[in-house]
Amino acid sequence: MMDRKQLIASMLLFWIAACMPLASGLTKSACFSGRNKTLDLDCGPGQLLHITRAFYGFSPTDQCQLAAGGEAQGCTLDDRERYGCIGQRACSINLPTGQWGVSVPECGQRSNFYQVEYNCVRADTVYHICENERITAQSGYITTPGYPNNYHKQSKCNMTI
Repeated sequence: MMDRKQLIASMLLFWIAACMPLASGLTKSACFSGRNKTLDLDCGPGQLLHITRAFYGFSPTDQCQLAAGGEAQGCTLDDRERYGCIGQRACSINLPTGQWGVSVPECGQRSNFYQVEYNCVRADTVYHICENERITAQSGYITTPGYPNNYHKQSKCNMTI
């Protein structure tokens, strides 16, 4: 059974997914063997980052990104790291050092690239749950204190949508 916080989080995610106007489909990736050991993401003025997926992958052709059909071959491993750059205009994600990343069990290889899929969200459509008591907008993006980290147990914020 869901507790109240889980229920509210589920409702917010549904609202975001159903209503949010996003600049969709942005991707940034890099090979571990390359010189650049960071992925620099920048949405530009008035925009905020919304990372939808980050993962390690193996490309037999060293393309440094997920090739067409790569998902069907199972050559990716999702990264569950919570990056503080979500909700920021720009950030840098440091890649593991060395020529190879982590083991990708599905294809029996070590990853040779890292990829981030993200959207840019208009900053004027972001509402902080502790700063906005009521939202009447038809779409938007809701954040909580300390996001993407866990919501502090002692915090009590309410919002009417």
